[in-house]
Amino acid sequence: MNSEPYTENYAEGQEVLYAEQPAGASKGLFIWLCALVLSFCYEIPVVQLTSMDRLNPRLFDIVFLIGLFTIFPNLRGVGQAPRLFRIWAGIVTVFCICALVWFPFFPWFYGKYCLFFALKYVEGLLSIYAVAKIQLTSNQKRTLHNMVIVGGIIVAVYAIPEYFGRTRPQTFAVGKEYIYKEGSLFSCLGMTYFHVSMFSSVSSFMIFARFNACKNMAARLKWLGLGFFVAWPAFFSGCRAGFVAWIIGWLVLLIISKVSYRRIVIGLAIPLAFFLFITLGFSGLSAIAEKSFTLQRFEFGEETGTGSSVKSRMSLEWYNLSAYRQQGILIPFIGAGFYVAPNVDETGVKKYRVGYGIHNSYLFALEQGGLVVFFLFIWFLITCWKSLKRMRLPGNNEIDRAFATGMFAYLCAVIIVMQGGQIFWYGFGKVNFNTYIILLFVLAVKQSMPTEDEYYLEEGSYYAFEHDGYVDSDAPYTSGASDGDLDM
Repeated sequence: MNSEPYTENYAEGQEVLYAEQPAGASKGLFIWLCALVLSFCYEIPVVQLTSMDRLNPRLFDIVFLIGLFTIFPNLRGVGQAPRLFRIWAGIVTVFCICALVWFPFFPWFYGKYCLFFALKYVEGLLSIYAVAKIQLTSNQKRTLHNMVIVGGIIVAVYAIPEYFGRTRPQTFAVGKEYIYKEGSLFSCLGMTYFHVSMFSSVSSFMIFARFNACKNMAARLKWLGLGFFVAWPAFFSGCRAGFVAWIIGWLVLLIISKVSYRRIVIGLAIPLAFFLFITLGFSGLSAIAEKSFTLQRFEFGEETGTGSSVKSRMSLEWYNLSAYRQQGILIPFIGAGFYVAPNVDETGVKKYRVGYGIHNSYLFALEQGGLVVFFLFIWFLITCWKSLKRMRLPGNNEIDRAFATGMFAYLCAVIIVMQGGQIFWYGFGKVNFNTYIILLFVLAVKQSMPTEDEYYLEEGSYYAFEHDGYVDSDAPYTSGASDGDLDM
């Protein structure tokens, strides 16, 4: 955060420092940023150009192209990208190298996918770069926070008719058939329950994070109720990882939020638990599970004891390293074949896995990019953890703290569920969700600039910030902090 210049004034014998009003993002640039964030909530192809679903443009692709020719030429010299972005750029660079190295080894039909997925990572990296470079005022960052919430509402509303049996049109390559499992939810996102479940979870966390900035009970209940509504697809989509992630993130928010938040949540949880107890007594667990494909998958996976059970996913007892025997010693250096990583079964039959891989986000980094990406990914998570914790300190304004709180809850959740679920990387039918998550993490660790309604007092620890009738007077302002200090 730029702590200069200031002008000195004296009022009633006390020195007051007023920060000059920073410009922030221009109107056109900020409209593009809002459109970029919103574009991730609608991943159905905008136009049907080809029978290959991956190649049909989404809203994100259109917004990105607009920015490529209008926004990117003006980004030189603007701001400094946080360390988190630079680590991610390193991961994408290694991915691109792996794709170029593996491409000649595979038949053209499969090798072209190495290049395609590498280009998708580059497209995402460029859009995140724009967000990382652009300085935002606190008001602008709050508006982007609202765009995340609006996106969650759109996804939740779009999924309602789908839950009641109205499925959306499905387009796939010629000769391909999609096996639709009754009860699955996709909303207006990719054709996988991973996508809608995790998207709804992160949107819900970002809504709950706004609770702490509310002045009255009515506003608090509004955000609380909206957070539960936006999360409903995570409970019914069929994705167990998303369900568990929401529970973990919700508990994290319960622990790190204000006492008033815990009191209200616990006060609401007691009658809800009583209602569920009565409901279970009359209808039983099986009757409730019939309404949720997610609960059905929990029950089926544990009863069958197959590789799809939570226990086997978390313990990796289903993982077979010998399936990569053809790649051999190359795996630690360039992975097992970028986004086509072939497996060879006991009979010697080779199967190319286009657009997907191992259902473990940590091992997926090793599978696709070798040890370099694996360690960069661990570094990325550690840096993200430290940066989000620092952004939640009282010295930051309430808007930065709220954004960081929501993403910190999501980070805590995915660190656990990534062990058994593929809910982080590009691919697996999640379209551009990976870019969306990295973009939100970068926004969360990037400090916003003060606006005209913020003022600072040099002496003492009093910091006042007012928005929507809320005043936080117990957060000391610490001067001298910079963007570089906050991304440790």
